[in-house]
Amino acid sequence: MKTSAQVQRRKSLTTTESKLQSHTSTSAGRIPDFSENTALEYLALHDNDLEGDIGFLNRCTSLTKLSINNNPGLHGTITKALVLQCERGIKFSGCKGRVAANGSMNETFLAFPYLGGLTFSSQDIDNIMRFRANLGIGDAMITEPPAVEMDEEHGKKCLWQVTWAAPMFRLHDCKIFVKSSTPYDEHIKWDDTHPSFTYDSSDDDDEDPRRKDDWSSFMSKFLNFERYASHAENMRRDYFDAGCLLPEGERAHSILDWERRVFLLAAERNNLTIVHVKEGSTHELWGYDSKYGEPCIYTLNGKPTKPEWYCHYPEAEAEAIRRFKEEQEQAASPFPPSLSLSSFLSGLEEEQAAGA
Repeated sequence: MKTSAQVQRRKSLTTTESKLQSHTSTSAGRIPDFSENTALEYLALHDNDLEGDIGFLNRCTSLTKLSINNNPGLHGTITKALVLQCERGIKFSGCKGRVAANGSMNETFLAFPYLGGLTFSSQDIDNIMRFRANLGIGDAMITEPPAVEMDEEHGKKCLWQVTWAAPMFRLHDCKIFVKSSTPYDEHIKWDDTHPSFTYDSSDDDDEDPRRKDDWSSFMSKFLNFERYASHAENMRRDYFDAGCLLPEGERAHSILDWERRVFLLAAERNNLTIVHVKEGSTHELWGYDSKYGEPCIYTLNGKPTKPEWYCHYPEAEAEAIRRFKEEQEQAASPFPPSLSLSSFLSGLEEEQAAGA
């Protein structure tokens, strides 16, 4: 097994090299500082057991492709500038998360920018970021993450909903994206009759990109109504208000359903087209042909389609409303009102006026 010192020695020999790879699942220890490698364009350290702060990567100004995924000890901040710089793709899933395996809050974790105009399962982040430039997800759709306060007693405090929504409501006349991944189903064949089949990643039967577990796909999270039924638990765990920005009296039945509803509000207001990105590592869209480039050129070959399950579930919403009212009656003090869409949009207008 390589030690951190061995990786460090290799680094010192390659300060002028443009490519450095170590992804044999044998590198362990603290990640070396590659910031002095001024010519480094591609760094591949995925599938190792490295740990430490990756902040130095933001000083690697020649980097255009980065793979550090599946290193559960890596933490720090991936900046918006680094994401935009890595036009050939950036992968960082499987690094240190905010919540540990035992449910406690980690003091350090990997933070990365928010992608406005995109709704997805966090486990699909690499499939999105690899094709970010091809999809046309650029500066206007990316924003730095908000501050996060973690408290063992009260949980998470983070204004993520406003941060996520703001870039999208500044967009006009363009596409916004849903990465609607699904779990594996042995009864549904993966071939060119499947609506999400893509020739980019499915040339044979061994390339089925659907999630093999039963929890990490977009579909599984979207339909996990019970997890998001309690307002108090939503706020403690995710600082998620299921009524935020929605018409009075409405409540989403999951985080991804809330994002779906906000997509619809923004699309109607700003003439945005909601499109679904196909399964796996691809830039292909449902209902479109594409000419590869950065960004891709998409030609509509039929009506834009979506999965049948990606819709409103009235019974789930009714249960969320019932639980909310029940908890509100039992609470020691009234729940603060949800942020309204009108107040949110007024705030955006004030920001724009101040920056003009």
